[in-house]
Amino acid sequence: MTRPGKYLGIDYGSERVGLAISDPDARLVFPFKTLYNRSQQQVADEVAALVAELEVVQVVVGLPLHPPDAHGQEPLSLRQARNFVKRLTRRVAVPVTTVDETLTSHAARDDLADLPHMNGKDRRLVLDQHAAAHLLQRHLDMNGPPGGPAPPATADTD
Repeated sequence: MTRPGKYLGIDYGSERVGLAISDPDARLVFPFKTLYNRSQQQVADEVAALVAELEVVQVVVGLPLHPPDAHGQEPLSLRQARNFVKRLTRRVAVPVTTVDETLTSHAARDDLADLPHMNGKDRRLVLDQHAAAHLLQRHLDMNGPPGGPAPPATADTD
């Protein structure tokens, strides 16, 4: 169940980290910013500052849930994202949750394909933001409207 307030979506990557933000009612999602990943600590610090500045109530990080390799190992991208989530959880005072980010980059590429004024470099700069927007929207859609459904009425037994 979502609650009202701004949500921050994160498409974590080893080079770039895309961010998306919701409106204060957690109904609309917007591509927001791209961070360059020099280290997990640097990204966690920048995200923590944004969480405080923007009064974010929850952070949603996409996990690349690909199957294990032939040796049963999780993909490196998944291990890195999980480690980032742990680091970020220690840095912010709001809940940090995860969502499957499968096909969000593909959907983001589709979003940007119809923009002929953008060259390849410009597209790469915003691609991760759009992927973050897709994963954040997925999270909000899966968890219902802000505030959740009204609680069921209870009968008085007195």
